[in-house]
Parts: sequence; structure tokens; C-alpha cells
Amino acid sequence: MKSRVLFISVLFVISCTEPPHVVPQYTTFTGFDFTPYSEQGFLFTPDKYGGDYESIGIITMTYRPRAQLLPQEENKTDNPELAIIRKTGVGGAPVQPVEEWRYKNSPEDFLKQIYETCNLMGADALTQMNITSMQVPVIMDLNHPLTLPETTISGYAIKRIGAFK
Repeated sequence: MKSRVLFISVLFVISCTEPPHVVPQYTTFTGFDFTPYSEQGFLFTPDKYGGDYESIGIITMTYRPRAQLLPQEENKTDNPELAIIRKTGVGGAPVQPVEEWRYKNSPEDFLKQIYETCNLMGADALTQMNITSMQVPVIMDLNHPLTLPETTISGYAIKRIGAFK
């Protein structure tokens, strides 16, 4: 009986939650520039290496940016009426500060970490490299949900024998 009452209570609370009226547009792009590493003689490739090499190891790294909940910027909209509502509330009523998650996605830092790890292991190439990116729900709070981009790179670290550097 208690479990039924609890179930009905939870169902009631969920049904009273107002659905979002707008789903924001979202576009993500992750690109990697290998030039600085190629200039140092390091090879990143999704292919197998065709020359002679020494096996070093298998690498898998996952990157997710740091996020912070901060007050929303007041002038983040081009609509002056919306900016006023955010600041003063409808009819001038006081408003709780609106907060939003902010993060900086930095694939360059991630690639540098992989390069440094391979170097520490004695590798001068990461072959059969696979890059996977996905959106991962991190915080499921109804007031401040958070989904972050997560990138995983894996590959086969090798030391090329007789490679030109």
C-alpha cells in the first residue's frame, strides 16, 4: 500500500512539472589540427603503419570539459523586452537570478595530453586511431540539467623504425 501511495505521489509531482516551451538549437564541432605534432615528427593516423615499428602500447583517453554554474548574462538576448523581464520580472516583480552552465570545450588541450602520454611511453606515432564524440548527461537536476560533450580517442602507440623525422 505504501509503495502505491509513493508511486502515485511521484507520478503526480512529475505530471505537474511544466514541459519546456523552447528547445535550444545546438551545434557541435570537434576538429583536431595535427600540424604541430607532425612538425615534431609525430604521426597521428587512423590507418595501420606500413613500415617497420616497435609496439609500445594501446592508448585510450576520454575528455570532458569542466563546467561551472554561473549567473546568466543579462544582455544575452537581442530582445530588449526579454532582457527587462529577466532583470525585473513580469510587472516589475523581483526575480531570482537565472543561472546557466558554461564550459569551454578544448580539443587542442586533449590532443596535447595524448601526444605527451605517447611521448612518455616512447612512442612517435598513434596508429589505428579512433575518435568518438557524444553528448553525455552529467547532471539530471530539473532546474539546472547539464549535458556535456565527451570525446574519446584510442589507438595503437608505436615507435617507427627508420622513420624520417
